[in-house]
Amino acid sequence: MPLGTDHLTIATSAEFIPEVWSGKVIYAAESRLVAMPLVTEYSGFSGGDEGFGDVLHVPSISDFVANDKDANTEVTLQDPGDADDSLTINKHKETSYMIEDRLRKVALGTYLDFYSKKAGYAIAKAIDTDILAEYANAATIVGDSSTAITRENIVRAIFNLNDADVPMEDRAFVIAADGFSDILNIDEFTLYTNTGETPAPIVTGARGEVLGLPIFMSTNVPVAAGTPNAVHNLVLHKEAIGYAMPQPPRPQSDYMLEFLGWLYVVDAIYGVKTFRADFMVDFVSLEIV
Repeated sequence: MPLGTDHLTIATSAEFIPEVWSGKVIYAAESRLVAMPLVTEYSGFSGGDEGFGDVLHVPSISDFVANDKDANTEVTLQDPGDADDSLTINKHKETSYMIEDRLRKVALGTYLDFYSKKAGYAIAKAIDTDILAEYANAATIVGDSSTAITRENIVRAIFNLNDADVPMEDRAFVIAADGFSDILNIDEFTLYTNTGETPAPIVTGARGEVLGLPIFMSTNVPVAAGTPNAVHNLVLHKEAIGYAMPQPPRPQSDYMLEFLGWLYVVDAIYGVKTFRADFMVDFVSLEIV
């Protein structure tokens, strides 16, 4: 029998083939948010329903000295001259979107709910980015924009903290993806023959340490434009930077009759300040392009 020309095919019957929406979605990639737990929060000073205030004062306690005591002499009284540092609440961030009634009625509600997670992430990322931008106030700098992260520069950064009497506890090394790659290329930190562990902690990325510094990788680490661009990784102690947040990220919604839709807003009020410039090191390194 000769082949016919009037077969029903996918092309001729496309109108009868259903299309299905997956129960899952592909989120836009999100950077790791690491900065807030690594610095000091000063938000616990608000009293009841009273206003938080727009300036938070943080006293600085200076050191005493030990004086020699001679026989038949009075003790030497001291006034350490305590100082006052302040943190200004000057940032109000918001992320908002509206879902009109028509969309709500025809779209799958499951998908619309995903937007609330993304709105909260946008606020958290802004806070994380503002904290890491405090690298500009660091008292010391190691490395440069033409050099990858090296063992020698890591040792130099640690020396700078030690030289400033920075406590060994609560230190961290916040690096960009570029710097993380640099460290993976340093055999001393990754090979079994050097670490004695399989796999070496830095390879897993879960809780890697380099010379006693916990590693935290984030693409929120600032990159300054230049020739070449400069990646501003940060070696810091928890007391180097502080923040106060009288209004943590807050989701709200309201029906807007004039637009026939629901308005969704996530906002936060906060301030960020460098309190101890010598408690952090601006670790500059080469950007991988």
